[in-house]
Amino acid sequence: MLEVEGVPSPATICVEEFYNDVQNGLVQEAEPSTILVNHSELVTEDDRLLAQKYDDYITPLLSEENPCSRETLKQVIDTVAARRGDIDKNKPSTSTLYNWYKKFQSPEVNRNFAALVNPCRKKRGRQASAWVQDLFHDVVDEYYLKPIGDGALSAKETFDKFDRAFQHELLKLPDEDRQSVKGICRSVCYEMLNNYDPVDVCIAREGYSVAVKRYRNSTEHFVAERPLELVQIDAVHLNLALRDDDGNYIGLVVVFFAIDICTRAILSYVISVAKKRREDLSSAIDLIKSGIRPKAKPGHTRNEWPLYGIPNQIQHDSGIFSSNHFKAFLQEAAVHTYQNPAGRSWFNALIERFHRTFRDKCCSKIPGYVGRRKDEIKDSVDIKATPYTTPDQLQRLVEAYILDDYHQKPHKGLGGETPQQACNRLEGFLCPPPPATIQKLENFRGVLCKATIQAHKGIQRDGLFYNDSQGQLLKLWEKLGGPKSQKNPEVQFYRSELDISVISVVDPVTRTRFPVSCTSVKTKTSLAEHKAKQAAKKRGTVHTADLPQTMAPILEEIKEYKAQKQSESEKNSQKRKQARHSVQQSIETPSPKTPEELNSIIEENTAGINNPPEMVEQTSSFDNTPQHSRKRSKKAIISKFEV
Repeated sequence: MLEVEGVPSPATICVEEFYNDVQNGLVQEAEPSTILVNHSELVTEDDRLLAQKYDDYITPLLSEENPCSRETLKQVIDTVAARRGDIDKNKPSTSTLYNWYKKFQSPEVNRNFAALVNPCRKKRGRQASAWVQDLFHDVVDEYYLKPIGDGALSAKETFDKFDRAFQHELLKLPDEDRQSVKGICRSVCYEMLNNYDPVDVCIAREGYSVAVKRYRNSTEHFVAERPLELVQIDAVHLNLALRDDDGNYIGLVVVFFAIDICTRAILSYVISVAKKRREDLSSAIDLIKSGIRPKAKPGHTRNEWPLYGIPNQIQHDSGIFSSNHFKAFLQEAAVHTYQNPAGRSWFNALIERFHRTFRDKCCSKIPGYVGRRKDEIKDSVDIKATPYTTPDQLQRLVEAYILDDYHQKPHKGLGGETPQQACNRLEGFLCPPPPATIQKLENFRGVLCKATIQAHKGIQRDGLFYNDSQGQLLKLWEKLGGPKSQKNPEVQFYRSELDISVISVVDPVTRTRFPVSCTSVKTKTSLAEHKAKQAAKKRGTVHTADLPQTMAPILEEIKEYKAQKQSESEKNSQKRKQARHSVQQSIETPSPKTPEELNSIIEENTAGINNPPEMVEQTSSFDNTPQHSRKRSKKAIISKFEV
């Protein structure tokens, strides 16, 4: 319900329409005065005490005029150490405090006391092969993470089960490939099982109610009791190539997913396509933005998206999710983050399990998908040569699987309840995101780039020009001294490879962002699709989508005629093959000779009847041969045969 100024009765609109108006700037909300804080997870008590120590010693330096002078450093150390009771080794030296302060001001730490805490990590050892890790997690999920009453295996029995499955798969590989496979020993298996989230293990083996009672007051383990309290995000690489509508190869696929821990529902997804498969920052940011705003029901599915909103905490691995730009985006959205230790993929157990289910239940049905990645045989199939699926088709398949299959099936982590039922039951805990937050995050588009404003032409990037009809970019060019300077002014802008139709330019004077549209690409198009179309134009490929509608029926007739001729040619070829085969079958083998026939042949040979003709010397016969007008070969003519 909305109260519209000048309208006596309140207006009623659906949630999707309301947030569409928010994105179009039709809804305004007072900006609250909020202090944005960098959040970082401190796991142990020692980490928290160390962060407090950094805070006590560094904070007084922030108000000093010369914080790096020796006198100032010594004065702060004496004052703080006396208050804290630090003596001897616990009392930092002036050089130590100076290094703390410089590191605190560095871009890597970004004035975050928690980021100064860098606990010693265990050195990464020998890593098992990717398909071996997948096999291990599959065995754990099927036989270990199940109710004890249903026959859940112990840790020892789980390893024995995995080892038998591993040896069975190993025998399928060639001898030369077996040598390079890296397996998992018993001690590593026990370590990996111990590093599984004990809350997830307890929920799977003993039930949700037992886990809540056991870990409700725990400071080290987290139990999600409401939607969006904890969300895990990750990306899955698929051995699948995509094409455009004209059959041109676009690139390989990486799909980003966000899963809600409480309801096990998929909050959002993003499909990234590129020539070289990688996890890009634009997709990671769009994944969070897609989960925050409500999504309309797809026209091809029976069910709609049950969950949306701002997550309280996001759990992720290292890589692109640990970049400063991604953290800055989460900071603007007021989202806490927790980064898993390096090399510990099982910390994201729920999202990793969904990836395996997604590959087995959905991707295996897609033509052109060649299965999971195996380092030992990954080059045996050229997936780039078989692009059968378009991005739109893959998007509709993913949505249909999530909304109509995965969300509707019972989940053992929910006690047999489906993710859809869990979302419906906990719907009262959901809080719609503020419109101001939606507007602020919409202009946060992917990667921060730099470019010059070329007066009336605008900004150029990847062969495309960006300019706005309102003249904001031209006014910014004039404001930055473009007419008076010999060089065009440089500005920063945000750009996403998933949508090159618009960028967000940063005004360095007001520190605000405003959208600028592309002059040639008017609809949402990814950079990979745009490059594929440009390459097809250079090759002279005809794009039927760009042709008038009156030409389409004619082209269809030509295509039908071509298909008919190809079919007739295949039929004739098949008939010729059958004819040759029948002729070969009709040739009879020589019948065996009787003794009487053999004796007759021997007598005839003795009488000279079957002897070959005698060779006659020919000398002058060649002189009487008729002359022909065509050229004769210059090869030598044999005039005499000698035996």
